[in-house]
Amino acid sequence: MSEEFPYSAEYAKSGRSSCRTCGGSIPKDHIRIAKLVKSPHFDGMMPLWNHFNCFFRKNVVKSTGDIKGFSTLRYEDQTKIKGKVGGLTSVGKGSEVTVDVIAEYAKSNRSTCKGCFLSISKGTVRIGVWVDAEAEEMKWAVNGKKQAWHHPQCFVDRRSELEIDTDITADMLNGYKNLEDDDKKDLVKLLGKGGKAKLKKKLKENVAPLSKTEKAFEKKLKDQSVYMSDIRAALKQLENGTLRTMLEENDYPTHGGDIKLIERCMDGIAFGRISEVCTVCGGTSFSLGDNGYICKGDVSEFTKCRQLVNTPARVKWSIPQEVKDISPFFDKLKLTTGL
Repeated sequence: MSEEFPYSAEYAKSGRSSCRTCGGSIPKDHIRIAKLVKSPHFDGMMPLWNHFNCFFRKNVVKSTGDIKGFSTLRYEDQTKIKGKVGGLTSVGKGSEVTVDVIAEYAKSNRSTCKGCFLSISKGTVRIGVWVDAEAEEMKWAVNGKKQAWHHPQCFVDRRSELEIDTDITADMLNGYKNLEDDDKKDLVKLLGKGGKAKLKKKLKENVAPLSKTEKAFEKKLKDQSVYMSDIRAALKQLENGTLRTMLEENDYPTHGGDIKLIERCMDGIAFGRISEVCTVCGGTSFSLGDNGYICKGDVSEFTKCRQLVNTPARVKWSIPQEVKDISPFFDKLKLTTGL
């Protein structure tokens, strides 16, 4: 049984997808991140794609392990995501702390406080937090999220349940500056003021310095990412027919579009051709999954093999002379095996 992830990240396969937050298009090859929600049309999960910044405006990711496809991203994009993981607060450019909680005046009498379940009167201050939408709420949800509005006191009472850091003060809320002076004073009485410096220090302290071993590992990851990015860029210059020729020479599957063809070639060139024989079905065809390489063979006439191998046996990848003649990059490339 495959592992279920709440989020997914990848590079856009075309320029046709739209951001579920801002509505703008997501260019091909740009990173896009999705919240995976139950589909109303079929039995399964579907992605709600977003631009990188739009996604983290509305979603709280606790760990990079919650993101499907994280390990396949380029090092610089992995680093960007790591900087956003952790909660509704983050340290951005210039060490500026940002908080995704809003304070505003209720636009009508229709909103209901999620703390006391009473109506929030028009023109009074309400505080909103983004929470997961459920069932019918998905119709008007933004990227699977909805605003949960509260009376100020109810927000204070529920902040622990909502996982809002207690160091967040009134002056840090989005929209605080637009409130009347008397309403600002009332919020300050409830939430305090001047917490930005304290929270900034707290967030920085939570980032433990890397050990020598961890620094060496990070450098290895960075170098590997640069190396694979160079390979990907060179492969994009080749026609699909040429990519299939290279895959055929290495006994790899040749079906699929340019994205799949490039992924297979890139993995083989960077780490070697997989020569592993599946211990379950005896198959030799594996594809890269989120936690390792998955066998694509058949256990029986009716059952697919899903055996997972973390470090399959490999031999050197073979680059046809035709490819070397087309691209000087591959002619000069020194091939190795192993991660």
